[in-house]
Amino acid sequence: MSTDYVWDIAYAVYRNILYRFKFNLERLNQIDFLEECLSEIAEVKMIDYYIEKHHDNLVINVSNEIYVIVKQDIPNMDEWVQFVDFFSEQIRQIFYKNS
Repeated sequence: MSTDYVWDIAYAVYRNILYRFKFNLERLNQIDFLEECLSEIAEVKMIDYYIEKHHDNLVINVSNEIYVIVKQDIPNMDEWVQFVDFFSEQIRQIFYKNS
């Protein structure tokens, strides 16, 4: 069992979003999928956030701090280990940076 709770949370959210869109996965690209995942974390933490897509970037504003994620940095959602590794790192940087 993993001792990295953030990775475990990232994997649970990844699976939840996959299940939620299982019949419409073809309409989601990696930016849309990551946006859904980050939104899920923000909703669970009950914090104010805003996410925008600008060309090939995802911009997330959390507690008046802005983070930019470039599309080419986001692993394909089909490569689940790489995606969850990347997503868990984003969770740490955006939502738990002071913990």
